[in-house]
Amino acid sequence: MLPAALAAMGDKATEFMRPLWRDLAQAASAHAYDAALPQSYSAGLYLRCGNAEAAIASVHAIAQHDDNVDALHWLAVARYRIDGLDACRIPLMRLALHRPERLSSLISEIEDPLLNREWQAFQATCHWLDSDDGSAGAWFPAWHLIEHPATPIDCGGLASMPATRAVQAFTVIARLLELEKHGYGASLISARSRLRDLDSDMFDFYMARRIVSHR
Repeated sequence: MLPAALAAMGDKATEFMRPLWRDLAQAASAHAYDAALPQSYSAGLYLRCGNAEAAIASVHAIAQHDDNVDALHWLAVARYRIDGLDACRIPLMRLALHRPERLSSLISEIEDPLLNREWQAFQATCHWLDSDDGSAGAWFPAWHLIEHPATPIDCGGLASMPATRAVQAFTVIARLLELEKHGYGASLISARSRLRDLDSDMFDFYMARRIVSHR
């Protein structure tokens, strides 16, 4: 439907389709989320018709939505449209930790200039990661904590996250940022050793940023 409208109407297609998406969203709101058919759930349809508030309400109706990748995607887009980049960072980072291969498409959909620059900086800085590896985006939250320590990101409960090195590194780096507030000590040394054991390249990047920040 949308490709045909775009071909026939160009830039006017989005506005033409908006009430149709709204009708579909309202009809779909009576149905529960089905992981096999996420495109038919009301949250994504509400985003298509421009109703971000209704999309968020639909996301919250999904059981364990904080660990559902489709829900996190819709929530990040909806929060961005309502309150901007800072409001969408938590679901975006949770999605990166859960399903990193979905991160690039989410960033493209949000289409925020600052977020795009951060994504490009992450890829350039973490040159040891394989850009063709879909799982590389799982390290974006860890990179962000190190690169922007004054903007901590609380991703909520991490117990339900996959036990990947990227998730573990994110947890350790978040702890390091807290420990650094209390000065140099045994706990900080231990946490740094843990990060080095998890990933020596990310540890080297972390230490390089610490040296720069203390000059």
